[in-house]
Amino acid sequence: MDGEKTHPKEIKARIEALRKQLSGSKTKAADASGFALSVMIVSDLAGGLLVGAGIGYVLCALFDAHPAVWAVFILLGGFAGLLNVFKSVSRIEKEKKQ
Repeated sequence: MDGEKTHPKEIKARIEALRKQLSGSKTKAADASGFALSVMIVSDLAGGLLVGAGIGYVLCALFDAHPAVWAVFILLGGFAGLLNVFKSVSRIEKEKKQ
């Protein structure tokens, strides 16, 4: 600062101005764009399905089980994905109301 001396009161005023600026620009999940929301929903669903399918495949391969076990775990994974979507959307709606 090239020999300039800044007074503590001036520094405090700058800090408070920056705090007000930052608190006003908080990014919430409620402000998410439609594209971000759709990516979140698709990733929740796909994640649940992939994990369910993976567990079903491993169980079928390890225990030489009937392929119906795989189908059951795919369904369970799909339901888990839907539950995750429901939780995420309800959380976003709750944040919008606040």
